[in-house]
Amino acid sequence: MYIPKYFKPSDMDDVRAFLSDARFAILVQVEDGRPVATHLPVEYCTDAEGDYVLAHMARANRQWRLFASSDSAMMIFQGPDAYISPAWYDHVNVPTWNYQAVHIHGRASLIENREEVLGILSRLMRRHESARECPVRFENYTTSFLENEIRGTVAFRIDVESIEANYKLSQNRNEHDYARIIDELKVVGGENELGVASAMQRIGKTRDKQS
Repeated sequence: MYIPKYFKPSDMDDVRAFLSDARFAILVQVEDGRPVATHLPVEYCTDAEGDYVLAHMARANRQWRLFASSDSAMMIFQGPDAYISPAWYDHVNVPTWNYQAVHIHGRASLIENREEVLGILSRLMRRHESARECPVRFENYTTSFLENEIRGTVAFRIDVESIEANYKLSQNRNEHDYARIIDELKVVGGENELGVASAMQRIGKTRDKQS
């Protein structure tokens, strides 16, 4: 990934927090010289042994079979993105786009132990059901139903070897333009625009320290 120096975050703790908050990513591998990709729910984890990603896909999706010939994999994590109008600068300029994107590269391995697969599915469900007033739990399902679902699922783990992060958030603009872009994004008010404005406000202090 091309990362200009302005947009390369120096705080890896912030990047890991971004990854930990992520819910969805794209798994990319190569088959016969062609890229193959699947969009998947994920969980980014860190422990004493390092960083890793837990995920699963349908057994009918043939991409998991690529792990047998090559364990090399990349995952793409995308944050909010927003169009930046040239009208928001105090000088003539061109349109651009602000965004956050992180690529992780690592080694993928299948998880075949039934209890481990069940644990991955259960913790992912708990994560997304916990805020609901009446959360659905794995304990609500019958054993036969769960067994059928597990048979149709392939779980895997990617042990992270490298992380590339691009936070293109107008760090190369002057203070006046930087503040105005945030204000204009808030006026537009879409979910992505507000997400980018929030990210710009969060990294602003870091940006000031680096300038």
